Amino acid sequence: MTEKVDSLITLAEEDFELASQPTTPPRPAAYHISQAAEKAARAVCVHEGVEVGPTHNIGQIGALLPDEHPLRQAIEDQNYQSSASTKFRYPDPVGRLPKELPKDEIDRRLDDVRKFIEMVKTHIYGSAYKPKSTGR
Repeated sequence: MTEKVDSLITLAEEDFELASQPTTPPRPAAYHISQAAEKAARAVCVHEGVEVGPTHNIGQIGALLPDEHPLRQAIEDQNYQSSASTKFRYPDPVGRLPKELPKDEIDRRLDDVRKFIEMVKTHIYGSAYKPKSTGR
């Protein structure tokens, strides 16, 4: 189970890094931010032995944890990121490109998910956090 947790954290960090690049356009950045939040949330559940299943709804992932879990609310607070997993990757129902999020909103989401990932790493690893491995 530890390897899966480590892998989810590494993938969350990679999505965050992709979203953080100044050359990443806003739509892909919003998608990668949502993916980073989802993977970090999944890492918490795997760490706790909670099966997540096929959902990509971050709020539903958080709701799988007990009410008293110290990160349940933090995970549920990331739910606003959930719709970005599809909203910014496909045309709207009439075929138009989805509107881009303004740069200040992308920056706010980046800051929010950065703090969330750090919170997850601290919960899982404490002060013994291992730097990410690229698997290369």
